[in-house]
Amino acid sequence: MVTEAEHGMNPMAKRAATFLRLVRWDEWFDSKLPLIAACALSLALQAQLPWCTNLLRVWQAIGFACLYLAYGYLLNDYCDRASDRRAGKIKEIYHLPDSVILGFLVGLVLAGGLVLLPESAGSPSRFGAALMCYVLGTAYSAPPLRLKERGVLGLLGAAIAQRSLPVVVTGTLWNQLGPEVWAWVILSTMVGIRYILIHQYLDRAADVVSQVETFAVRRPRAVLRLLITCFMLEIVAILALTIQVGVHSPAFQYFIGAYGLYAVVYAMLYCQWVGPLSLTTYAHVPLEDLYHLFLPLWLYAMLCMVAWPWLVCLPLVIVWLRRRARQYLVLPLQVVKSHWKRPWTIFERRP
Repeated sequence: MVTEAEHGMNPMAKRAATFLRLVRWDEWFDSKLPLIAACALSLALQAQLPWCTNLLRVWQAIGFACLYLAYGYLLNDYCDRASDRRAGKIKEIYHLPDSVILGFLVGLVLAGGLVLLPESAGSPSRFGAALMCYVLGTAYSAPPLRLKERGVLGLLGAAIAQRSLPVVVTGTLWNQLGPEVWAWVILSTMVGIRYILIHQYLDRAADVVSQVETFAVRRPRAVLRLLITCFMLEIVAILALTIQVGVHSPAFQYFIGAYGLYAVVYAMLYCQWVGPLSLTTYAHVPLEDLYHLFLPLWLYAMLCMVAWPWLVCLPLVIVWLRRRARQYLVLPLQVVKSHWKRPWTIFERRP
C-alpha cells in the first residue's frame, strides 16, 4: 500500500516509509515521545557530567523509547488483526506474512537491548526496567493475559507500559530513581490513563462491533469521572515536579508559572473562537501543548544555555516538534493577527 507521497522515492526510502507506517510512527513520535524526552533532558540538566555524556544518554533514552513503542504498536496490530477485520479496519500489517512480522518484533526487541547495552551491563535496575517494558507491553496486547480487555487493568497496563516504564528506564541511565523521577513517572501514568480513556471512549462503537471489551465499552458512564480525576492528579504531579526540578533550576518554576497563565488565556481564546472545551475528545486535550511542545523545548533551551554544543541537535528538534508547533500556535497567531490593532477586543463575544 504505497501512499501518494511515496511515488518517486527510491526503493530504500519506500521500505523505510512502509516500516514507519507499520509501527504507526505518526501516532507516537511527537505525542508519547516528547514527555519521555523531557524527563531525559531534565536529568541531563541537573547531572554533573560532560555535555557529551549527557547527550549520549539522552539519545539512548529516546532511541530505546522509539524502538520499544514501535514494538508495542506493531504487536498490538498483530494481535488485533481478527477484531480489526470485523470492524472493517484496513492496516499495513495485513499485507505481510506472519514470519516477517515476527522477525520485525524480534529485531525491535534486540535493537532496544543494544541501545541500552553500554549502560545496562553493570546495572540490574536498567536491565530489569527494560525487561518489564517488554513483558508488560506484550501482556497488554497478546493472549492469554491481553490486559486491554480487562477493564481497569487495561487502562493501567497501557499507561504503565507506554508511558511510565520508559521513564523509569530513562531514570536508570543517570542512576536516578529518586523523588524527581517518580514525579515524572506519576505524571506520565496519569497522562497515559487519560489518553487511553479518550481513545477507548472514541473507539467504543468500533470495539462493540469487533467484540473488544474495553473499560469504556463496559463502563461508559465512568469515563468522564475518571478523566477528571486523572486531570486533577496531573496538576498535582506537575506541581511536585516543579518543586523537585526547581531545586536545581529555579527558572523552571517561572516557566511553569508562565505556562499556567498562558494555558488560561489559551482556554479562553479556544472557547471564544472554536467552541467549548471537552475532556473526551482529541480536538484540544488540556495540557497537551505543555507535554508535546513547551516542556521539552524549554528544557532543551536551558541545556543549550548551559552548554552551547547542544545546539547541534537544533535541526532535529525543529523537525521533530514543528507539527506540534503549528498545531498549538495557529490559534494564538490568528487571533493576534486579526486583533493587533485593537487587542482589547480579543475576548469580546462573537456575534
